[in-house]
Amino acid sequence: MATVLPGDGAGTGSSPRALAGRMEQEIGTLAAALSQRDAEGAEQTASACLEALRRICSSLRGFGLAHEPERSEDLARREEELKSIVIAIGESIRALAGSNREVAAKVGSQLEELDLIAGLPPGAEFVSRLRHALVGVREAAQEMDDRLESMSDELGKAHGRVAALEKEVEEASQKALYDSLTRIHSRRALDEQLESIVSTDGSQPWSLLLLDIDHFKSVNDRYGHIVGDALLFKLSRVIEDTLARLAPAGFFGRYGGEEFIILLPGARLSGAGSLADAIRDVVSASRWQCRGIAADPVLATTISIGVAEHREGDTVAGIIERADEALYRAKNGGRNRVCSERV
Repeated sequence: MATVLPGDGAGTGSSPRALAGRMEQEIGTLAAALSQRDAEGAEQTASACLEALRRICSSLRGFGLAHEPERSEDLARREEELKSIVIAIGESIRALAGSNREVAAKVGSQLEELDLIAGLPPGAEFVSRLRHALVGVREAAQEMDDRLESMSDELGKAHGRVAALEKEVEEASQKALYDSLTRIHSRRALDEQLESIVSTDGSQPWSLLLLDIDHFKSVNDRYGHIVGDALLFKLSRVIEDTLARLAPAGFFGRYGGEEFIILLPGARLSGAGSLADAIRDVVSASRWQCRGIAADPVLATTISIGVAEHREGDTVAGIIERADEALYRAKNGGRNRVCSERV
């Protein structure tokens, strides 16, 4: 039977994709500030942007660890890489700001020289000193251009790596939302969907089906886990196809082991019970040939289903617990049946 686990309540209030997008925006802000060639302004902008980048890194790590604790090492590696990008940008900004102040000092000294030259009478010394001052200004301008170009290259590389990390995080997130064996929504996706639907205003009814495969352990014991896994996959396709035909708005996911959950927006208890019976009928009528197994056995299985309807003020744990109690009665009543919560 199902074990109801309370949610940890962790979350960042944003998606990994949004966090990565915000990071790109912060880097874009840095690039725009640098293009103005305002050392003091760039340094102030850099400080604010770097703090924002640190918060984004922390949020991204928190998002991952809240949902995928077993992948903490990989997420920690990504966090460290993001931090290294932030640190590198910070060091470059500080170096650029310092060098720009040096260039500004050089230009300032040339301006003082020009003031002195302006007081000289026309002649060889006037021309010589003027040429020397102009060379100094030109060199200072070139130095600033070179440093800005170098910084632009570094920002471009950082932008590229952030984009790559964004893709990695998005792919990992998508994989986590689908169960690798059955290819339906994962427990994580179910948890997120349940939290989302429970937190709405509750003006629209919805119901939950908790499904369990009858005598699934005997399949594993008799034929092995490979056949058991194949049965889970085939059964998922049957339920998925039936749901697509009868209730396309339903949300179907693997709750754990041989248990599944279907969320039915807009469904009252009686309608959800009727749909559950239809799914149960289709499953009980299905047969699967096990090729490669001795005597090529044909598998048949049944499911038991508990049904519960969302109530005002319900919690995720509350509605699952009521569906689980109904499922328990279906199992005790002989299996291959649907029971609804007591109202």
